[in-house]
Amino acid sequence: STRSGLRFETIVVAAGSGATVAGIIAGAALVLPQVTIHAIQVAPAKVGPFTACHPDVVSGMVDQVWRSLRNADSTLPEKCTAQWLWHEEYFGGGYGVATADARHAISSGGRNGLELESTYSGKAFAAALTLTRQHRQPVLFWQTFARGNEL
Repeated sequence: STRSGLRFETIVVAAGSGATVAGIIAGAALVLPQVTIHAIQVAPAKVGPFTACHPDVVSGMVDQVWRSLRNADSTLPEKCTAQWLWHEEYFGGGYGVATADARHAISSGGRNGLELESTYSGKAFAAALTLTRQHRQPVLFWQTFARGNEL
């Protein structure tokens, strides 16, 4: 829930490097313990021999962030207790490859003034639309798309 009174139990965010997702997971553990974060895979799990866009990478980042938070506040639990789920089913044919669900989500978002693209935000918004239909409750969609020239 928020100060405005809007109640949500779901946050949907695109997962590329995993850093944004890890920060949201740690933050949710601190102030939104009832929320489940849905991380939507938008990049390959492996880049050559390296694990990249993968839940293990996000878990490692969450552990690092949580250790830093515990160093500042030893009253925090030993481990981050936020609930989060990894979704690879929206990735589709590859990085930047638009899926039918992403194209639909981009169109739907556009009709409502939300600017999306097919690499990250379109795939994550497709998941948000699905979760909204499944759970019939408000879903917070974390928009990661920025044109880059707004500064």
